[in-house]
Amino acid sequence: MIPLTSSIFAAFLTTLMLIYIFGFLYLQERKNYLKLWTISWLIYAARLGLQLIMQLGSNHDLLLVLNQIFALLSGYFLLWGSFVFLDRKKSRWWGINTILGSIWILIAVGFKLDFMWVSLPTFTFLAIIYIFTGIIFLNHNQYAFSGKNVVGWSYIIWGVHKADYPILANITWFAPWGYLLSAVLAFMVAIGTLMLYLSQMRMQWTNSEQRFWRLAENAQDAIYRYRLLPRTGFTYINPAIEKITGYRPQEYYNNPLLMFDHIIPEDQTKLAILKEPHQTKINITLRSLHKDGRCIFIEHRVVQVYDEKGNLEYLEGIARDVTQPKLDAARIQRQLRQLDALRQIDIAIINFVDVYPLVETTLEVSRNELNADACFIFKFNPNQNDFSILGQTGLSLNPEFKIPVTMDDCIGRAALTREIVTTHNIQAIEKSSDHIDIIKQTGFQTMICVPLIAKNRLYGVLELIYKNSMPNDPEWFNFISTLTGQLAIGLSDSSLISNLKESKRLLELSYDTTLQGWANALELRDNETKGHSDRVVKLTLALAKKLNIPETEWIHIQRGARLHDIGKMGIPDSILKKPGPLTEEEWATMRTHPVLAYNLLKETHHLIPALDIPYRHHERWDGSGYPDGLKGLEIPLTARIFAVVDAWDALLSDRPYRPAWSQQQTKKYIQDNAGILFDPMVVKALLEILE
Repeated sequence: MIPLTSSIFAAFLTTLMLIYIFGFLYLQERKNYLKLWTISWLIYAARLGLQLIMQLGSNHDLLLVLNQIFALLSGYFLLWGSFVFLDRKKSRWWGINTILGSIWILIAVGFKLDFMWVSLPTFTFLAIIYIFTGIIFLNHNQYAFSGKNVVGWSYIIWGVHKADYPILANITWFAPWGYLLSAVLAFMVAIGTLMLYLSQMRMQWTNSEQRFWRLAENAQDAIYRYRLLPRTGFTYINPAIEKITGYRPQEYYNNPLLMFDHIIPEDQTKLAILKEPHQTKINITLRSLHKDGRCIFIEHRVVQVYDEKGNLEYLEGIARDVTQPKLDAARIQRQLRQLDALRQIDIAIINFVDVYPLVETTLEVSRNELNADACFIFKFNPNQNDFSILGQTGLSLNPEFKIPVTMDDCIGRAALTREIVTTHNIQAIEKSSDHIDIIKQTGFQTMICVPLIAKNRLYGVLELIYKNSMPNDPEWFNFISTLTGQLAIGLSDSSLISNLKESKRLLELSYDTTLQGWANALELRDNETKGHSDRVVKLTLALAKKLNIPETEWIHIQRGARLHDIGKMGIPDSILKKPGPLTEEEWATMRTHPVLAYNLLKETHHLIPALDIPYRHHERWDGSGYPDGLKGLEIPLTARIFAVVDAWDALLSDRPYRPAWSQQQTKKYIQDNAGILFDPMVVKALLEILE
């Protein structure tokens, strides 16, 4: 006879095994049904634990109530988990019946009813749950394998056994066998559930593998697995490889090195990274030859696979044709460079001072962006009806070389037809000009001549020469049209600017001639020593350079020095030519000549920058000068310079009222008055020049 306690303990251990199995599976998979089954077996183990306590002699009513309620809850969670596993909706009546059963247990125990009446509703409900669960498993078409039969029939038998529990539990000889039967059935449910779970995992794996296979076979990118050990070769490569490279998968299986043999030699060195140990992710783009001979760009994303010994065994990768994106990126970069090149030409036109910076920029752009091996810019000379060389690169012609406008030469044809003239085989030209003969000798093959036309007027021709064939795409022609259009505008502006420059030069020459005439006339009227004006201009400019005055100011200094005493034109001859000393009243009149100069010159726009010397050259460092008594740095620098120069030249010259001083006397006077009448810095600079 098997002791009842041992039977209950065996059932308890079996339930613990179920808890371990289902708990482990839940922690691995995190499936909801596994969690519910684990809770069910935990509650069932607690019920068996209470049964053991009661068997050992403790018969408190609370233990009986908990025992029965735990039995109900265990069945409820078992049923709930089965519904979730089979993806079926659970009716709320199962929960309501569980609650009603628990209430009945409390009432029956409270009224001290017989054990059979206490447990009969509970285990009848459990029997229904177990049998119903078994039938659900047996009738579920999704699981057509042995696991569902084991689980289904085990639940049905266990349900029948639950139904007889209230009647047979108090039969001494049967009770131990009843608990052992429950343990065996629980074990069978566990085994069947595991079989079901593993079968489901195998089915999901198979479905996943089939999905992957379909995805791989229909993918737009090439997917491959390349074996390195023990023998190299492809173990898998999908059909997309043919669309990318032109070669069928079977050709790669037959020739393990086919993929690598068609990689451009310059990119072969990139393959070394594939064998560098333990690279987490490898992304490389390689240039390869398509089966039709085209060069294509293929991006490879490769993962290294190692065997258990740490040897690199496989390379698994995805290959994608990125030729078009690469070409698009290259085209965008080229367009950006071309825009930048045109911007440089625009800047050269905007900042136009001389035509040659514009020419040099155009030649550089032609070499870099139009890939010309040689380039010429010919200027059209309408008076001589010929072309002269404005700029050249890549090939050197005599700068004096002239090309007559004739249809025998491509330059002349481009000019006369005002259309682009292309010559694809220079060497085959039979009737040619001196210009063509020179190019023939160099071995060049292709030439294109583009007329430079702006405002419907021909300004020249751009000639591009190539050793081989020239580019032939719409973008190239669009760019060359824009480039030559800009160059033509620049040349038209240069013609206009040249005319303006010449007019400006003649006008300035006229100004300076007039100013020189005024200075000469003033010298005659003022009894100045002949050449005084020229001498002070020369020395003032020398001091301006010495003191680092900008070159742009020199022309204004020159004009101001030449007109320094122009205000004396308004001083009466009786004062200006008086041989003796002047009276105070006469001196007052004489000292107005700087103001007279200012009023005379201020209305002449181009002489305004030259006013400082005529207006301020009689101001003195210590403030004793006139007309405003400025002192120190209040006096403009050019006026401070001229004050020293004017005094130097005047003292060295004869005057009606005194003879000329010696250079030694004059130098001492200037030195003695540094910091009094004259700016010490200017005096120092003058003495350094004189030395």
